[in-house]
Amino acid sequence: MNDGHRILITVDAERSPDGAAVPHAYTTQIEFLRRAGHEVRLFGVDDRTSPSGILRNLRELTAEIYRFRPDLVVAYYGTMVAAITRRAAGPVPFVVTFRGSDLQGTSNPGWRWRLRDRLGRMLSLWAAGGAKRIVVNGSGLMNALPAFMQKKTHNLPNGINTEIFSPISREDTRRKLGWSLEEKVILFNAGVGSGQVVKNRPLAEEIVARLRPRPHGVRLEAISLCTREEVSLRMNASDCLLVTSLHEGSPDLVKEAMACDLPIVSVPCGDVRERLEGVEPGGVRPYDAPQLAELVEAVLEQGQRSDGREQVFKQGLDIHSVTERVLNVYRMAAQ
Repeated sequence: MNDGHRILITVDAERSPDGAAVPHAYTTQIEFLRRAGHEVRLFGVDDRTSPSGILRNLRELTAEIYRFRPDLVVAYYGTMVAAITRRAAGPVPFVVTFRGSDLQGTSNPGWRWRLRDRLGRMLSLWAAGGAKRIVVNGSGLMNALPAFMQKKTHNLPNGINTEIFSPISREDTRRKLGWSLEEKVILFNAGVGSGQVVKNRPLAEEIVARLRPRPHGVRLEAISLCTREEVSLRMNASDCLLVTSLHEGSPDLVKEAMACDLPIVSVPCGDVRERLEGVEPGGVRPYDAPQLAELVEAVLEQGQRSDGREQVFKQGLDIHSVTERVLNVYRMAAQ
């Protein structure tokens, strides 16, 4: 795919006169695709549940494809987003990118959620069947696909903007946030909406409760709806990132924390073990509160930043490297 190609990307997002409200997990790659010289247009699938809303999105996306005449259509999520995209794309080459819960479910309790998760997976697999190429961001998602689909699947973790996510003075960032300089802060991704359950907050709270009392205290700093700049600020102000998710693909927050040299303690979800190989202090422990608390305690006692940023570049996780690999996949799909 040479410069100047047109790429239409569909996302699970509300629409406004300013365009689709894209989650920041997607914006970095879109920004760098545009920097590479491609014309990228976004379409927000704003209703995935009501029959009338699904049909409306299908009609509007079909019309958008007719007007824009893209060289490639990419769904940035599975389930109904990918299903609508496959149907609307017609003869235009189509790529689907799976993020995690679109193949693995949400882990929310109750028969309605189990039914919804199963239906979502069925839609994801149907869409993947019509895709020229499939992209996943973790080996767990690769293994969630049937063997015959894995042959056209590429495991590409999201790239990290290492300009936004970079080490900054802990003292300076704490002053900006109004945090105490002495308090120990454990950063945690609380998720949003139906995605909160999979983040497994009860385990995170149990871990923090087990930490040895300190004169100035230890607290869990839960984040959800924050800009990239706000996340970077909190990473540089925190002492440790704690990940307790029931499952993940390739969590961006882990790679962003690595780029900020923030120590990370995690359960073995997604590709975290692979990402943290050789990164110190921090590491991976089983889903066991005492073991995880022991490792967090060691990180707090050591009181040092990690060497994660070096590993970001060694593993090719910076956005420049990942965007080039993504473009290679898009070139193969567009042939």
